[in-house]
Amino acid sequence: MLVSEAKLREKFYNQNRQNGANKRSRKELKTMFNADRNKKAGVRASANVQRGSARKFNRVLDLIRSKALNEAIAILKFTPTRAARLIEKVVLSAMANAENTRNWDAENLIVHRAYVEQGPTIPRIRPMSMGRVGRIRKRTCSTYIVLTEKQTATAKNGKDAKKETKKEAK
Repeated sequence: MLVSEAKLREKFYNQNRQNGANKRSRKELKTMFNADRNKKAGVRASANVQRGSARKFNRVLDLIRSKALNEAIAILKFTPTRAARLIEKVVLSAMANAENTRNWDAENLIVHRAYVEQGPTIPRIRPMSMGRVGRIRKRTCSTYIVLTEKQTATAKNGKDAKKETKKEAK
């Protein structure tokens, strides 16, 4: 279930409010929430107003969601569409952001989120018969890629251990 950002922010505020003498202002809580959210979010990269429709870009993004970074780049290299070339640039930019800002190793990264939004449509016209005009819509879109680090083996083993204890209890 998707929870709105406002609800998440309010939950964070309620958890971090203190009833004693050390009350935090709404502004302090907001900056704390944003810092916490950015820490959990991973590394982002985006490309705005790319020529191509969002539907065509989404078909390519479906191929790379939740894949390892090296695998995603390989898929994009061998996908024969114009959208794949443009998305590959965004993925490489996200990888560079991860290496330069957070010092993350490229081998331990996965494509956590990959989504596209419709951008402005550029109107064009084409002359038609009998003096009429045919409308041509040049679609654009904005592509967003979010990379995160793979979960460590210890975290996965901890989850598996909890599942096994539940099975044994039954």
